[in-house]
Amino acid sequence: TQSRNDGVHIKSAKIGFGGEINYDWFYFLQISSEAEAFDLASAHIGYQGIDKWQLFIGKLDEPFSLEEQISSKWTSFMRRGSVNSFVPGTNIGVMAKNWSDCHSLSFGLFGNEDDSISFNDSRYNISARASFAPYIEKDKVVHFGLSGAYKRTSPSGFEIRYNEFPGTTLGDATVDTGNITNVKNTVHAGLEFAAAGNGASIQAEYINNFVHRRAVENSEFDAAYIQATYTLTGETRKYDVTSGTFGKVSPETPFSIKEGGMGAWELATRVNYINLKDGLINGGSQRDLGFAVNWYINDYVKFAANYMIMNV
Repeated sequence: TQSRNDGVHIKSAKIGFGGEINYDWFYFLQISSEAEAFDLASAHIGYQGIDKWQLFIGKLDEPFSLEEQISSKWTSFMRRGSVNSFVPGTNIGVMAKNWSDCHSLSFGLFGNEDDSISFNDSRYNISARASFAPYIEKDKVVHFGLSGAYKRTSPSGFEIRYNEFPGTTLGDATVDTGNITNVKNTVHAGLEFAAAGNGASIQAEYINNFVHRRAVENSEFDAAYIQATYTLTGETRKYDVTSGTFGKVSPETPFSIKEGGMGAWELATRVNYINLKDGLINGGSQRDLGFAVNWYINDYVKFAANYMIMNV
């Protein structure tokens, strides 16, 4: 049993803007503040003059994992599932996206370490994600997805670290590999499933992460979660087939004392797992059961409460 202190903090604050230029070109810029520091969270320009294609260049979220592609404003839990510990994150690069009425495909080439891409010393990231929705009707969908990422570093190798927190970033990580040295490359593979309709949804992911090291035993880690949600007021999570992701719950009657609207009320539960033990690395393992209540006041404001039971 671990004792943890109470606390209050502002997780992050973000401001951003975007738009289009002559229909074919678009841009987006976002600045975030976390831990009393400002950071350029995203900055890119893109071209969409080809039917059902978009091309991007700039600082981008690498295409990997269903929940990572969903805005943190609209995830059912305050902190994403443990699979998020293995996602490549945001880096400078180029990316292409294609879609149809039932699929989406994104792939790109990105920098790592100092955000640069270099083929002279073999330092780059390659990421891709594909989704397929064999069944789509109004407010109903069945979704399958597959992600892959490869990170290659300079010949001298690099350090990498994986950890996970107890459902919040307050306090220290509960499982942690520490710095893993002499890393040659990492390979990530992910599977996704989701279904939604009639106010309910289910979502699950599994990610396997392989760490290839120089002159040292390799390591393999994994993480998974499954979650279910139900909206008491009947709304269903919106699905965007062009990106293969879910968006916000949009209240049928936004909260208003004057008009009598109550907003949308969502209940959620999640089982979460991560293993950071293999070979010479003993970062620990963690399982947790979570419960959430979300109140969507309108299309722009949400209140959330989470309760977690953990086994570390």
